[in-house]
Amino acid sequence: MDDPRDRNTETGKLDTPQTVVAELTVEGMHCQSCASLIEEVLLDDPCVEGAMVDLGAARAVVTYRPAMTSIDRLCELVAASGYQAFSAPSGDLAS
Repeated sequence: MDDPRDRNTETGKLDTPQTVVAELTVEGMHCQSCASLIEEVLLDDPCVEGAMVDLGAARAVVTYRPAMTSIDRLCELVAASGYQAFSAPSGDLAS
């Protein structure tokens, strides 16, 4: 069931959340500099509110604005920096 707090009080329609969190699996990182570079590339995008890249887990946790970008676009940003990223399996989000 929809949460009534997600509805626009004027239109009654569901509002898109301001930000959502996605977890990406990242391949090709070999050191902390790789992880830092990916984090920097993600954070340079104005649609990204936050990014943490974990070298050991080969994961990136990204907070982004879904109305302005997509997980596919986030993966493209990572790919442009020389690494491969894809959406982590659902329910696998780091705590």
